[in-house]
Amino acid sequence: MIYLPKGIAHAPKVGGNDRLTVIVLCVPGGFDHFFAACAEESKKGEPEMSILIKLAGEYGIEFQSDPVR
Repeated sequence: MIYLPKGIAHAPKVGGNDRLTVIVLCVPGGFDHFFAACAEESKKGEPEMSILIKLAGEYGIEFQSDPVR
């Protein structure tokens, strides 16, 4: 389990070749709308990263090119 307060940069990484299942729980709700918007874009084909970054911004999400480690 990982608890990430709002505003904490993070970059999950899986070591090795094992499969991973991730369950994301976001409180308060609303983050799921970002995932729904990404799913809509994916129906058109694989979306460009620039589109995902724009969508993220609409939901208060910011991607960092070099996450803090």
